[in-house]
Amino acid sequence: MPKPLSRKFLRNRGWCCTTGCLNCPYKYIKAKSDIHGQGIIASAFIQKHERIGKAYDLMGQVNDWHIASKTYPLGKWHNHSDNPNCYSKVEGTEVYFYALSSIAKGQEIVCNYQSHRDIGIMNLELPNFSNT
Repeated sequence: MPKPLSRKFLRNRGWCCTTGCLNCPYKYIKAKSDIHGQGIIASAFIQKHERIGKAYDLMGQVNDWHIASKTYPLGKWHNHSDNPNCYSKVEGTEVYFYALSSIAKGQEIVCNYQSHRDIGIMNLELPNFSNT
């Protein structure tokens, strides 16, 4: 098991802790994914339609695309699935993830990346150079 990171380090990056502490406001942790590398894993039961957490801050729009200025751990580490259990929703200048279905503790939280394109989210922190 890797050495735990300090709470100060984690809080500065939008995390409470890596294991889910008592009264933890987050119901997810970053951990090894069965899909790809690291992922977001539910550390507690998440009800259908429950707000999971903030994924991005938005800085504006260009040609109907929302431009993300800050990516939170939920937005940075979630993986893609053709059978997602969450979706993204723009609320003012923020993007939140919501549960499409109930998510059990230990289950990976996954979105369909197409849904990000459907609502027009472009992340400036992680540009895609694959088409160049």
